[in-house]
Amino acid sequence: MNDYIKSILGHPLARNFFVYSFGALFLKGVSFLLLPLYTELLSPAEYGILDLLSTFANILDVSLSLGLLSVIIIEYYHFDEETRKKMFHNIISIFLTLSSALYLVTLAVVLINSESIFPNVPSSLIVFVTATSYLTFFQSFIVLILKQQEKAAFVTILQIVSGSASILLNVLFVYGLSLGVAGIIWSSFIGVLAFSIYSWIFIFKKLSFKYDLNHAILIKYLKLGLPFVPNALTLWLMTSANRWILLKYSTLESVGFFSVAFKFSSLFDPLIIQPFLAAYTPRILQRYKRGDFEQPIGKILLFGIPGFIAAGFALQVIARFMINEEFYSALAFIPILVFSNYFSLMAQVSAYILVFQKRVIAMVTAISTAAIIGVIANFILVPTMGGMGSAIAANIGGFVWFIIIYFLQKRERNQLALNGH
Repeated sequence: MNDYIKSILGHPLARNFFVYSFGALFLKGVSFLLLPLYTELLSPAEYGILDLLSTFANILDVSLSLGLLSVIIIEYYHFDEETRKKMFHNIISIFLTLSSALYLVTLAVVLINSESIFPNVPSSLIVFVTATSYLTFFQSFIVLILKQQEKAAFVTILQIVSGSASILLNVLFVYGLSLGVAGIIWSSFIGVLAFSIYSWIFIFKKLSFKYDLNHAILIKYLKLGLPFVPNALTLWLMTSANRWILLKYSTLESVGFFSVAFKFSSLFDPLIIQPFLAAYTPRILQRYKRGDFEQPIGKILLFGIPGFIAAGFALQVIARFMINEEFYSALAFIPILVFSNYFSLMAQVSAYILVFQKRVIAMVTAISTAAIIGVIANFILVPTMGGMGSAIAANIGGFVWFIIIYFLQKRERNQLALNGH
């Protein structure tokens, strides 16, 4: 048994998973680690404002990056080293040209209508949130390249340094200087700015960046990337639009309670789901490239259910010791929201064959359908059940997403088998 466990832990997939997970704890888990500080110093209404701003940053990130990072994942294993570097130059050039203009236009529109979108929120915070979202692209760009190269240890070092700096800045601004929500926003901006500076050093030195953009390249990569934007937007719709639905049918305090519960459940994405996918993606795509299209989805499906159920109740217990009593209304939502991550994991794992075969429209259709059903479920359940209704709706949307992807990938494998692959 000990030799079996050692063989599992020594496998490159498991080793990279634990390395990525440890690094993500510092980079993506900062807001979770600081929850005791946030719930002690912020009111539920203030936490609701913070979450609305964070949700706004997320939608900017997923929509205005134009799906360019997804292009890297699609094309990386179809290119040799020299062609990859040219692709990196093209993608950065597109972002600097097109996305920069879109960010400026979006910021102007939001500032003009800020009172209706973010009532009583200073315009300066909206500017900082927008700038943070813009700079995050360069951070994500470098991390994605290093993950495709399976440089797990180096990625983790970068994440630890960045995350530790963010924690120190948050403690200084929020606790030391009592700046509240503004302190959290400024901390995030400074942390991402520092990481993006390193990213540009990497881009110029390691990738020898030269601006390279023409009409043919622009059209080619937008055709590949843009279909992922509705995919990302609908994922955002499925996981984040419920904040505004809660605000419509409830109060800003209810948004704050739900947001705290969601923060615990969303810990699974950076600490479990994304590290697993980061370690798993290069290997499964390399296998597909060799013509081997087998994938052990059943094993993940079987062992995931009890694991996520147990984790949900464990996090509920942990949360009681981490958050201020003023936020205890959030505890009931945690196990339900945690389990919704199971469907997200299974949908993403099942979709790899569709990614490799570039079945973008099929993937967009799946998540769009799930998002629409999830939003409808929110409108039905939230007026009578509040945050619990929104948590149940998250599971409904996630289940629909997984089921559709599962049958799509099964059809794709059957087609490949018929073609002799």
